[in-house]
Parts: sequence; structure tokens; C-alpha cells
Amino acid sequence: MLVGTAATCAGAGHPNVASSLHLALDTGETASVSGVWVNAECGSPQTILFDAGAAPAARVPASSLRAKLSAPASVGRGQTLSYVVVLSNPTASTITFGGCPSYTEWLGAGPSGGGSRTLLLNCGAAPSISPGQSVAFEMRITVPTTMATGTAKLSWHLEVPDGAGAGATVGIS
Repeated sequence: MLVGTAATCAGAGHPNVASSLHLALDTGETASVSGVWVNAECGSPQTILFDAGAAPAARVPASSLRAKLSAPASVGRGQTLSYVVVLSNPTASTITFGGCPSYTEWLGAGPSGGGSRTLLLNCGAAPSISPGQSVAFEMRITVPTTMATGTAKLSWHLEVPDGAGAGATVGIS
């Protein structure tokens, strides 16, 4: 939110500073904000610009997990790339999934771009991770036959707020 007053007025140059604002929202709610500095010498402050962004998603227990990815050094085009993601719980509390979360995996190289897909983590056999413990998940992704040879980037991300992510490079032959 950008708050201000008219750019010029008679008697300008003698700042009259407001240190708090009282906001009236479209919903009928009101809020007071203190610790601000608004030069009110040219009249009452008005909202000049307002951009309502989405509120950040609340963290969930799975947000605390850490991920590590292990992949082979190379794989051929058209083959299945098998890799392992290890999720570790660094907290002092058990983290229960409460339903298997989604994850996104991406494999790409250079100007040929890449491909991603989002799937559900198969956590049925491991519905929770105890403090200080880790669980390994085997992942598979097919390397497109059209992917450029050379070094590709493999990345993995747990789809929860502030979810863990990991990556590795893989040679494509």
C-alpha cells in the first residue's frame, strides 16, 4: 500500500508528520497502524496505490522436512531414470503427513527445455517420520528420446508451503 498526500500545497515545506494511520477496509473492518512516517502537511493521507496480494500459505508440519536426492551419473535417452529422494525430519517432533502430499519433478537440459510432472508421494508405507529419522522414496522418470545429450538438471520439490527441494545433474547419452 502506498499512502500519501497531494504533491504540492500552500505552505509546503513545514512538515506535519503523522506517526499512525487508521485504516478502513472495504470489508468494514478497521485497523490502526503505528510507527509510520507520513508527511500530512498537504492534507489527510490517502491511499494512492493498493495491491492486494495473496496471503502466504501457512506452514504445515511437512514444511520442516529436508530433502536429499541421489541419482545415477548418466542415463540414456528413452530410458527410465531411477533416483532416490530421502526426506529427513530435523525437528524434535514426529511429522505426520495426514494424507500423502504432492511432489513435482523436473528434468531438463539447455535450450531443449525440459519436462515436469506433479504426482502424489507414495507415503502409505511411511505415513510419518520420527524426530531425527529419514525415509527414502524411489522415484522414476522417463527421459524423453528428444532430450539433448549432455548435462541435464534433475530437480524435485515437495508441494507443501516452504516444501523441501533437492536437485542433481545427470549426464544424458
